[in-house]
Amino acid sequence: LQHYLGYSAKHYILDESHPVSAAVARSLATAIQRLTRQEPLQYVLGGTHFCGYYFKVTPDVLIPRPETEEMVMWIIKHYKGKGPLTILDVGTGSGCIAITLAKAFAASKVEGLDKSKKALAVAQANASALQAPLTFRQANILTTPLPEQHWDMIVSNPPYVLASTKATLECSVVDYEPAEALFVPDERPLLFYERLAAIVPNALKPGGSLLVEINEIFGEQIVALFSAAGFAQVTLYHDLHGKARWVVAQHATLK
Repeated sequence: LQHYLGYSAKHYILDESHPVSAAVARSLATAIQRLTRQEPLQYVLGGTHFCGYYFKVTPDVLIPRPETEEMVMWIIKHYKGKGPLTILDVGTGSGCIAITLAKAFAASKVEGLDKSKKALAVAQANASALQAPLTFRQANILTTPLPEQHWDMIVSNPPYVLASTKATLECSVVDYEPAEALFVPDERPLLFYERLAAIVPNALKPGGSLLVEINEIFGEQIVALFSAAGFAQVTLYHDLHGKARWVVAQHATLK
């Protein structure tokens, strides 16, 4: 009702007899049918809020999570006053991370990568709607190098959910969200982190940072992986629920 009529809970309590047009009634009926099939509300309504902005989402992109929002807000707080920056978002999806950072750091150069053309179309639509100055590029980081640019910050929320856990997840996730953006094979759970550890150090400026969202069960392993890759300082951070949620790996500074 809020989405289709702008009709808040307060309005409903005060005026239960609010008239609804036939067209809106049909839209509401369709939306309810989709919800009863466990389709995520965000896909039904076509968008969701993230860090104070409204982002279009479709089944071609993951629905932004509060945990990712925590990481992005930490980045904004930690890097406040350090712009302009060069920022690369690897696996941008809806563009929520890249766009939020582009809005937060004025005059920064921000770029988002994704291997999915459909996801990039959603990200570009969001950037246009939010008037965010950034660019997007199609690339599969598992097979292609990073753009030829030394970055202050490379951020990524890569696939990290074990394929074997599908049976334990809600069908709203498994049946509707893009599997390639969620799941990794059990035999190589750190596939994307291994790739980032191999290619990011040469792509960062001295003192630059790699920031990644993680699966909580692999926190210490990812810290060890990045430390072995030569990062000067690697720190594991926890979300509001106390779960290991993101890792920051800082490139060595020039002596």
